[in-house]
Amino acid sequence: FGAGWVQQRRDSGTEGEPIASLALSQALSPATTVRASVGRRVRMPSIVQLHDPTTGMPTLKPERANTIEAGADWQQGPLALHGTVFHTKLRDLIRRDDFTDRMGNLDCARMRGVELSASWQASRQLWLQPAYTFLDAKDCSSGAMFDKLTYRPKHKLSADLRWQASAAVAFGASMVHVRDQVHESRSGPPRQAELPSYTLVNLNAHWRLKQWQLSAFVDNAFDRDYSTSYGFPQAGRTVSVRATMDF
Repeated sequence: FGAGWVQQRRDSGTEGEPIASLALSQALSPATTVRASVGRRVRMPSIVQLHDPTTGMPTLKPERANTIEAGADWQQGPLALHGTVFHTKLRDLIRRDDFTDRMGNLDCARMRGVELSASWQASRQLWLQPAYTFLDAKDCSSGAMFDKLTYRPKHKLSADLRWQASAAVAFGASMVHVRDQVHESRSGPPRQAELPSYTLVNLNAHWRLKQWQLSAFVDNAFDRDYSTSYGFPQAGRTVSVRATMDF
């Protein structure tokens, strides 16, 4: 159990909100553990969200969330599995309005879903970590024009692969697939539409030589066209190299 108080000072005075959490877990066997938790968290608006000359809103309220989670963990040898179901009710959700392009508070939002992940050490040198999230995010405000929350993908699948080729050389790859997320119109009559789904693959390599480490990264390796926000396309294939030295 934990409890606390979040506080923020503004020109109009100081405001605060209580936070608390309670978590329980029980081992059912040497391999299996079940867990459950309830909590209340508070997110204060940032300086940028409050005072940015273009998008800021000085009257933003703190965001409050009540969450219930339950899950299980299982591990047997090199394989581990994790699963969590969650339900979150939010008040005064802080978000940017697509139509006005300014920050604001959404009276009520609800998010529920499932998170699944696994970790498999295929050998002493090879690791694989897949994960999947299903999210049902809705606007439950009174008189809401749309029930779906923007930029909250319903399905997200990811996987990370790491190969330690030798003591000095390592390679990695990651994949993420995102689909079923909506945006709202920026002009004309208010409406919602779906962003195109996308799949990204990123690659990396690392070489250590005494106190030096050289790293190379290839992001969006297959040069896919994609966007995480309507009207703002993201970068295509990007290659970067980094060198670091330990003293």
